[in-house]
Amino acid sequence: MINTSISVADFVLHCAIQPDQRTLTVVALLMIYLASVFGNLLVIVVIKMNQHLHSAMYIFISTLAMIDLVNSNTIIPRLITILQFDFSLVPYGACLIQMYIMLNINLMESLLATFMALDRYVAVMYPLRYPSIVTNKIVWIAVLSLPVFAFLLHISIMVFVSELSFCRTNCDKEDILIKCDFSFPITAWEALIGNTSEAKNKQQAIFGVPL
Repeated sequence: MINTSISVADFVLHCAIQPDQRTLTVVALLMIYLASVFGNLLVIVVIKMNQHLHSAMYIFISTLAMIDLVNSNTIIPRLITILQFDFSLVPYGACLIQMYIMLNINLMESLLATFMALDRYVAVMYPLRYPSIVTNKIVWIAVLSLPVFAFLLHISIMVFVSELSFCRTNCDKEDILIKCDFSFPITAWEALIGNTSEAKNKQQAIFGVPL
């Protein structure tokens, strides 16, 4: 096997949407984006301006709105750029950053949903003790712990991913034997995907089931 060193600078994103449907798709995405941004901003502003809403559940709701705001700005603008301007090249570093942000957002939303469920559990099970248990200090500690926990969990994953090679020539598709007395090899790709007639014939010979 020949050892080669390959550096990947960009990823190419392929859009399966037909050209005559892209304008409609862009308009739909833009409407979704604007609705998401203005809706979340409205929630944040209303909770911020109303002193009666500065309680645990509403702090969690405003935090969820901020997370969703970041989520919308991470995905949809990029999709609109790809569809409208056919700009399919994504720099390697930008791809890793977007992946890191998405992982953090998903984890933070899951943890926040858990905190909100615990808040409702305490409110239902211990209504008289609820104000002393769930204080604003506890709530803000929980909210501020979200990005810290997400960072600590995902930074090691991103370091590992950044050292991987993302090039087709680095993918090994060596022949494998399904069992020792099997007379002819089948590639791992064919065994998993079975997307060729030759692979289907081989799989039918192995398992006795037409595919």
